[in-house]
Amino acid sequence: VKFRPAVAILPTNDELEDMIAAKSCKMLLDHIWYENDFEGVIQTQLATYAKIMGEVYLGIFWDDSKGDLSPAYVEASKKGRVPMLDEHGAQVVDPQGNKIYLDKVIRIGDVDYKVFLATDVLLQKKAKWKDVDYCFQMEVVTTDILRARYPKKAADIKGEDVQCYDYETMTEKHSKLDTIVWTCWHRRSEQLDSGRKIVFTNDCILENTEFPYSHTKLPFVRFTDQELPGELNGVSIYEQIKGLTG
Repeated sequence: VKFRPAVAILPTNDELEDMIAAKSCKMLLDHIWYENDFEGVIQTQLATYAKIMGEVYLGIFWDDSKGDLSPAYVEASKKGRVPMLDEHGAQVVDPQGNKIYLDKVIRIGDVDYKVFLATDVLLQKKAKWKDVDYCFQMEVVTTDILRARYPKKAADIKGEDVQCYDYETMTEKHSKLDTIVWTCWHRRSEQLDSGRKIVFTNDCILENTEFPYSHTKLPFVRFTDQELPGELNGVSIYEQIKGLTG
C-alpha cells in the first residue's frame, strides 16, 4: 500500500470507439484519485496506521450529499418550490393535509472514503477476515450535528459524557458535546439475503434498513501489517520488537 497501484485501462479491440473509451476511463480514474487526495493523504494514512496498529480499515460508502446538483432537482426548482414525492411520484402531505416541500438541495451523490482505526471497527469473531459477516463501526459525532442529520430522532438523542482515548496526550478525554454513534453492518449472505444496516446510540436506534449495497462484502477494505495463521486481526511489527527495545 506504500506505492500507488499502476492501473492500466486497455481497449478490448482496435476500434477507435473502444480506444477513446479506455483513455477517457483512465482520465476519469486519475481525476477521482486526485479529487479524493488518495495518494497525498489516504494512502499515507493506510500505510502508517497499519504499521503501527497492525491493521486499518478504508470505508467505502455512498454519500447522497456529495456530487453535483441533481438534474431533476434543478429542473423542478425552476418552477418554484420543489415538492417532496413518494415512491409512486405522488405529492407527500403531512397528517393535516398540507403539502410538504424539500428544504434542502438534492445532489446526485458520490463515493465517500473514510479511514477507520483498528479500535473503531469491531469484527465478528471468525478465524478469517473473509468469513466475517458483520461488524460494529464506532464514530464520535457532535450531538447537534447528529440531531440535524436525524431530525425525526432529535428528541431521542440525549447528550452524554463521552469518554474517548486521546492519542496525542495518551489519556481519556471527556466531552459532553459529542455522542458515540455505532453502525452495525451485516453483509448480504446466505443466512441474511438482504443484509442489514443499523445505526444507533446508547439511547435510540437512528436507522434500521437493508444493507444499502448490492455486493456481498462489508463496505470496508482492510490493510494489515502482518497476518498470522489462525488469528483474525492483523499484528504490528512494532508489537513483536517491543520487548527487544525495552
